[in-house]
Amino acid sequence: LLDNAVDEIITVIANHYEAVTEREVAGIGEKFSVLLERAGDAVLLLEPDDGMIIRANLGAEEMFDCLRSELEGRTIFEFITPEQLDACRARFARARKEGSAVMHNLVFKRRDEVTIPTHVRVTQIGTGRRAQMLCIIRDVTEIYELHRQLEDAKQLLEEQVSERTRQLERSQQRYRELFEREQRRAAQLNVVTRVAQEALKALDLNALYCTTVEALREHFRFFDVALFEVDAEREELILRAHAGAYAHELPKDYRQKVGTGIIGWVAQTGEPLLVNDVMREPRYVQATPNEAHTRSELAVPIRISKRTVGVIDVQASVVNAFAQDDVQVLQTVADQVANAIEAITLFQRVRMFQELNERIIDSFPESVAVLNERGIIVAANPKFCNEVKLLREEIVGKHLADVVDQSLLEQLNLHDAIHKVMENGEPVRYLGVLHFSQKHPPRLLEIHLIRLQAGDRRRVLFLVDDATQRSRRAYELEMLLQITQAMEETLELNRLLHAILTCLTAGPGLGFNRAVLFLVNDDGTAMEVALAVGPATREEAYAVWARVAQEKWTLRHFLDDYPGDEGLWQSPFQQAVRGLTIPLDNKDDPLVQCLYSREIQKLSQPINCPTLHPRLRELFGETEVVCVPLIAKNKPLGLITADNAFSGQPITPEEIELLRLFATPAALAIDNARAYQQLEQRASELDKALRELREAQEQLIRSEKLAAIGEVAARVSHEIRNPLTTIGGFARAILKRSEDVERVKRNARIIYSEVRKLEQLLQEMLDFTSPKPPQFKMINLNDLITRICTTYERELRDANVELCLDLADGLPPAPLDPIQMERLLINLIRNAIQAMRQGGQLTIRTWCEDDWIKLAVSDTGAGIPPDVVPHLFTPFFTTKPDGS
Repeated sequence: LLDNAVDEIITVIANHYEAVTEREVAGIGEKFSVLLERAGDAVLLLEPDDGMIIRANLGAEEMFDCLRSELEGRTIFEFITPEQLDACRARFARARKEGSAVMHNLVFKRRDEVTIPTHVRVTQIGTGRRAQMLCIIRDVTEIYELHRQLEDAKQLLEEQVSERTRQLERSQQRYRELFEREQRRAAQLNVVTRVAQEALKALDLNALYCTTVEALREHFRFFDVALFEVDAEREELILRAHAGAYAHELPKDYRQKVGTGIIGWVAQTGEPLLVNDVMREPRYVQATPNEAHTRSELAVPIRISKRTVGVIDVQASVVNAFAQDDVQVLQTVADQVANAIEAITLFQRVRMFQELNERIIDSFPESVAVLNERGIIVAANPKFCNEVKLLREEIVGKHLADVVDQSLLEQLNLHDAIHKVMENGEPVRYLGVLHFSQKHPPRLLEIHLIRLQAGDRRRVLFLVDDATQRSRRAYELEMLLQITQAMEETLELNRLLHAILTCLTAGPGLGFNRAVLFLVNDDGTAMEVALAVGPATREEAYAVWARVAQEKWTLRHFLDDYPGDEGLWQSPFQQAVRGLTIPLDNKDDPLVQCLYSREIQKLSQPINCPTLHPRLRELFGETEVVCVPLIAKNKPLGLITADNAFSGQPITPEEIELLRLFATPAALAIDNARAYQQLEQRASELDKALRELREAQEQLIRSEKLAAIGEVAARVSHEIRNPLTTIGGFARAILKRSEDVERVKRNARIIYSEVRKLEQLLQEMLDFTSPKPPQFKMINLNDLITRICTTYERELRDANVELCLDLADGLPPAPLDPIQMERLLINLIRNAIQAMRQGGQLTIRTWCEDDWIKLAVSDTGAGIPPDVVPHLFTPFFTTKPDGS
């Protein structure tokens, strides 16, 4: 029962499904029928198994020329041509299997045997037993006709194109020939243009020559190109540039005589020469054996003002390589080169003058700028650039007002002055212009405006000279003159030292704050402080400066403010350095080094100098100090130290140079004053000795036992009287006219000479009355002789006596009394001079013999008479009428 029930249910469901399917198919069929009728192509609905036509539309009736009723029931294969039937069946089976297929160029045959070319698409629609094949057939007859027409048109067009191509090829051949001709002409013009362009850029002739031959070689493909320059003086052609096959064959600066060869003929005649077969040309010359490949040659002259200055020569390895066009083009190039040579020569000449002008301007020691008509700077020298703190590139092209201080332009009304100079050419000068600026301290300027004119162009030379240093130098020299005159006014040593230091520290003088003067002591072992001038504290310094400024002291006021010998060491600063001594054997001391180096030295940080005297380190501290050696007659006398301890001003190179100038007259003045002091001391000593001698003479006269001594004293007194009279007279003359330095020096020399005579006389007297035992020292006798002879060198020369020294080499030191030996030699030399009134020869000889050193003195005088020999050692015996 259950199985029967299930079967019934299945049957009901199947019937219902079939009914629904039929209704849906009927609906689809109605829609498809509408679409089928409206289609423009032939549409057939076919059985999938045998291709029988189930249904056809109006398009199918028209295509097959049959009614639908006639088509339906027949197979589609009946309308296929036999040739395509098998292929059509295979495609149909494929469509049934794959669902669709397309067939192109399928030909259907109508009932009237007319064939129709078509494109067919077959598509399976529906499924199962309801499946059908939809076949859409499109008539492509019109498309085939259009295609045929297109093929005919294409063939016709191809024939026309072929004909036109032949015509174009013929035209192209003509145009190619024209193009090649024009291309060659363009290349020729290109060469001319390039040479012209390079000529404009070239700054020297070698560059122009090389560019020309390279351009000719590159554009014309010439076998060989060379350019020669004419040396008119030697009548030769010089190779200046070469490119091509023979470039390495001819040496640099190869020369060929004018008139020799093709290029020589062109240089001589000034005419171009074309030779298309050099083997038949008698003027052809082969410069080197390697030039055998040349077959054609073309040479053209380079002419300037009807004068041939060069030749361009081109060569080819084939016959008939050149045409008349080549001559014209090459001559055009030569003319361009000639113009370029003129331009370069002129440019180099102008450049030379321009560089000369620039160097002249640059060599000016003053600040110089050159202005054009609008006041624009066109040139400036380094001094001007340095003054305005700008580079030359930043200055040139700017207006003067943009570079120079505006206050200076307004102060002198320079705009109008420059315009005036530009117009009338009269120079304008501004002298002694005091200019203040934030860029520099006050300066004294001299400004000159001078017109420069070359042709129609006008320029103005703006010259600024800084006269500050010159004015300051003049003031300093005037001040030095006053200081020198002040130092020459006195020979009193302390007053002179005070004057020297006053000139160093006074405001109207050199203006240092403090100064200390050291002098070498008499035995030359140390430097001692001789005097010091300056305040001890900053407050004292400012008080002194205020008083001096208020009272307007001059240098003369400072010099006259001499406190006397008792007041020289009153101030605290003077007390701080009094008695300070620096040993000269301390070579590490900077003051000793300064003295011996004889050069001014500057100590930047004295407190950090461990070799400086401790008292000086404490006194100077961190203050910058300058040390000035005092040198007179090539002998170091001492030195001066100066500083700006309270003003803090740095010591400038200008001040150091001024100190150098000051030191020389100061040292000479000190040396003269010390010499005068020594002369006074010696005169006093001699006066005392004279008094003592007179007392001794009186005692000797009173004593019969000393009668001989009395006679001697009388002679000595007579000998002393004349020198003393001379000394007294000249000493009084010195005191009366002490400001006459030359007169003082001359009188001092005379006094010194008389004192030496007296010293000699007194020494002889003392030696006679109280002879001393010799004081032996190890002395080199040769050195002693040399020193004494040097002293008497002038006296010997004046007496026309020739000195011959025959001193043994390597003479060892010997124990001698240097004073007595010196006196011995001096007496012998002086006696020899007096013995040879008409001149002669004096010979001094030393030699070693055994353990002795021997000395011989001989002259060419008259000699000693035999009757005088017994009196040789008698005191004061002489044969001279005025001697002893």
